[in-house]
Amino acid sequence: MNETAVLGITQAAHYVEEVDSTSSTSKEQLEIELADARLLHRLSIELIQEDGIAGLYKKIVEAAVAIMRSQYATIQMLYPEKGSIGKLRILACSGFTPEAEKYWEWVYAYTGSSCGEVLRTGKREVIPDYRTCAFMQGHPTLAVFLEGGILAAQSTPLYSRTGQLLGMISTHWNHPYDPPQRHLDLLDILSRQAADLIERTNNAEALRASEEEKNALLLQLETMVEERTKELKRSNEDLQQFAHVASHDLKEPVRKIRTFGLRLKNELSDTLNDNSRLFTEKILESASRMSTMIDGVLNYSSLNGIEQKMELLDLTKILSDIKHDLEVLIEDKGAIIHCDQLPVIEGDQVLIHQLFYNVINNSLKFSKASEPPVITISSTPVLIHETAYLAIKVSDNGIGFPAAYKDKIFDTFTRLNAKSKYEGTGLGLSLSKQIVERHKGFIEANGVENEGAVIIITLPVQQS
Repeated sequence: MNETAVLGITQAAHYVEEVDSTSSTSKEQLEIELADARLLHRLSIELIQEDGIAGLYKKIVEAAVAIMRSQYATIQMLYPEKGSIGKLRILACSGFTPEAEKYWEWVYAYTGSSCGEVLRTGKREVIPDYRTCAFMQGHPTLAVFLEGGILAAQSTPLYSRTGQLLGMISTHWNHPYDPPQRHLDLLDILSRQAADLIERTNNAEALRASEEEKNALLLQLETMVEERTKELKRSNEDLQQFAHVASHDLKEPVRKIRTFGLRLKNELSDTLNDNSRLFTEKILESASRMSTMIDGVLNYSSLNGIEQKMELLDLTKILSDIKHDLEVLIEDKGAIIHCDQLPVIEGDQVLIHQLFYNVINNSLKFSKASEPPVITISSTPVLIHETAYLAIKVSDNGIGFPAAYKDKIFDTFTRLNAKSKYEGTGLGLSLSKQIVERHKGFIEANGVENEGAVIIITLPVQQS
């Protein structure tokens, strides 16, 4: 049950008991006082039900009129952000004409009135007669009150339970009047209920404003994300289109350089001296590297545009296919590849094939000239944050690399060795890293110069 309503019911009930025990009061007066107490009791129950805030404010001012035996009443809310100490606005009134209600809609601290005085002092103000009130003399509002037939008033401040001024209840009479203390005591009960009602209204309004602000911010963020996503998608499409066009336009002249370079070499093979033959070979080698580079750039730029098709993959079968693809290179180098029986994981067939092709091809490419390459592939199940992963280790006995370059080798176009000695585009491991990350995995490299390298690929067993 609402704490304020309980307090109101309890205080009203106690007041009824006090009135019942007052033997000196006349029967007529006793019935009036009992009616006031029962009015507060009934209003407390209605506040529990909270059937429309505006309607409750109206009932409060009507109750104030009944308790104070007045002809007029208002309940006002303080807007502290307006003016130096804020200003009051009418929430509900009783007895005023629409014109008078409009005139008194806003009240400032400098306004000549009982509620203006309370706004200045913070204490209840009772004006038994406006014509003799000292602070009203000289105020233009004095004539407004007198012409409207209002000769007396009182204003009671409404404070929150933490001591913050929230507003006030005012009552007005059409004759000089000094309300008795027992009426003011009943009004204090009503004021406590009114203060809590205003505080609930303020909290609800603040919550609504906060929700609206949050929703507006979320909508703005969603709009921004949608716009940025569209821009990014359009940019990616433009880049992919550019890569395709550029690769086609670049490969055509490179192809002609290689074709006519070979023809020139064959036709002049008998007349070329050693220098000319060396120059021709360099032209053909450069053209070949350029063609490989263009293919690498195209593959790299197209990776994000590939739609992933997840399925169960037999890694042992994939590695067997890769050994078949690299058969010529393996035979030329006399390479030995040891491969454990690998488990089945979920992934994209095309991308996973490309991943291990790049890594194994890298081990073959950067082998020592003095001994055949030996590549060992093994796997270990691991658990990371309660998710099953498979750590696949590819180790070799090649030329290795300095430990300081363990992260740098995954950067785009990174080369740790002279291109004249080792072929390649510098895109293989960078492309491999992208593929691993698209599968929500990790890749790392460790190497010892002139002893070999180890690539560890950690992939989830299942793609969620």
